[in-house]
Amino acid sequence: MIRITELSLPLDHAADELRQAIVRRLGIADADLLNFTVFKRSYDARKKNSVILFIYIIDLEVRDEAALLARFADDPHVRPAPDTNYYPVGQAPAGLSERPIVVGFGPCGLFAALLLAQMGFFVLFSVTPVFDLLRYDLVEGHAWFLTYEWHVGIDDFIAGKLSALAVAGNVLLYLFLPLFGVAALLIGVAWKWGRLYCGWLCPHFSVVETINRLMLRATGKHSIWDKNKVAPWEPDGTPTVRDARYWLLVVPVAVAFAFAWALVFLTYLMPPFQVYADLIAFNLHKYEAIFLGVATTVLSLEFLFARHLFCRYACAIGMFQSIAWMGNKKAMVVGFDRERINDCADCVGGKTSACDAVCPMRLKPRNVKRWMFACTQCGQCLSACETSNRKNPQGALLHWVTGEAARQNEAGFNAITLKRLQRTNEELERRVQ
Repeated sequence: MIRITELSLPLDHAADELRQAIVRRLGIADADLLNFTVFKRSYDARKKNSVILFIYIIDLEVRDEAALLARFADDPHVRPAPDTNYYPVGQAPAGLSERPIVVGFGPCGLFAALLLAQMGFFVLFSVTPVFDLLRYDLVEGHAWFLTYEWHVGIDDFIAGKLSALAVAGNVLLYLFLPLFGVAALLIGVAWKWGRLYCGWLCPHFSVVETINRLMLRATGKHSIWDKNKVAPWEPDGTPTVRDARYWLLVVPVAVAFAFAWALVFLTYLMPPFQVYADLIAFNLHKYEAIFLGVATTVLSLEFLFARHLFCRYACAIGMFQSIAWMGNKKAMVVGFDRERINDCADCVGGKTSACDAVCPMRLKPRNVKRWMFACTQCGQCLSACETSNRKNPQGALLHWVTGEAARQNEAGFNAITLKRLQRTNEELERRVQ
C-alpha cells in the first residue's frame, strides 16, 4: 500500500478526474492502478484571492509497488502507507497479580476503560461455568454458585430430611432473593438510564457488532437479507471502503463465534471439563453433538441474516429493561434539537443521515422515545452527529438529556414537527437516489 499526500484538484472536479490525477502524479498506466481510497480530503484556502482547492491524501495499490517506491525514494509525498488498522489490546502477562489501571479519564481513557470492561465481561461470561461461579448442572441436578453447590433442599424434603418450612425458607433465601436482587438492580439502572447493559456490556451485542463491521465492509449492508445498502460514506463524509474479499472473513468469523457461543452455553448446563475433554478427544456424546450442531447453525444464521433482531424482539432481559425505561418520562434519552431541524437537511453533504446509518438497532434516533423502544443507549448516533456537524458552530443536534429536559423532548415532538421531519427525510432520499 502506497500513500500520496498533497494531491490537489479543483473544487468542481469530476469523480473520474481523481483517478486520472493519481495516474499522472505517479507516471503510470491506468491499468497499473489497482485500487485506491481517499484517506483524507481537506480544503486549501491559505492564500487570499486565490482558487480554493481540494487537497487529498490517497492510499492506493499498484503493480510492482517496490519499484515505484524506489523511483520516488526522494519524494516526501509518495511513501508507504502507514498501518492504521486497529489491533486489540495486548494480553496481560501470566501471573499478573494486580489489576490494570487506566491513567486519564479523557476520551482515550474512557475508550480504554470501556474496551477493558467489554473484553473482561466477555471473558467472564465464558469462564463462569468453568470455575463453577454460576451454572446449573443437568447431570448432578443442582446449581453451582461461587464454587459452592447450590441446593434449596427439595431433594432433602422428598427424602424426609427437611421440613416444608425449612425448604420454603431455603427457596426464598437462596433462590428468589438473589434473583429479585439482580432483577431489581438491572431494572433500576434501566429505569434511570435505559438499556445500558445491552449497549455496553452484553457479550452477544459485542459479538454481533464485531461481525457486522466485517459485513459492512463486504456487502455494504447490515445483514444478508437487508434490501438496501448503507450509504458508502463515513459520518465525516469520506468514502467507506467496500471489498467483497471480506467475505473470506465474514462467514468463518460468524461460524467461529457461533460455535464458541454454543460451547459456552453447553457448559452452563453440563460439567464444563467433561464437555471440553470430549471435544478435544473428538468423542462428543450424542446429546452434546446435537446441541452444539443445532446451536451453531441457529447462531450462525442469526449472525449473518438477523443481526439484532433477537435483541429487538426476543431477548427477555432487553425487553424488561425497555419497559422500565419507557415507564420513566424523565429517564436518559437521546434528545434532538428540533429547533434546528433544517440543519439535518445537509447532514453528510446530503448523502445520508449519519445518525440513522450507524444505529445498530435500525432505529431513527431523532424520533421520540416511544418509537425507540429497542434503543440500547450505545451512543453511536451521538458520535456520528457530532462528527457530521464538526464544522457547525452550534455543534451537534443530538445530545443525552435527562430529567425535565427528557420530558420536554418528548412533549415537543408534535404533528407539525413530524411532518417537517418526514419532508426532510424524503428530500434526503431523493438526493441519495
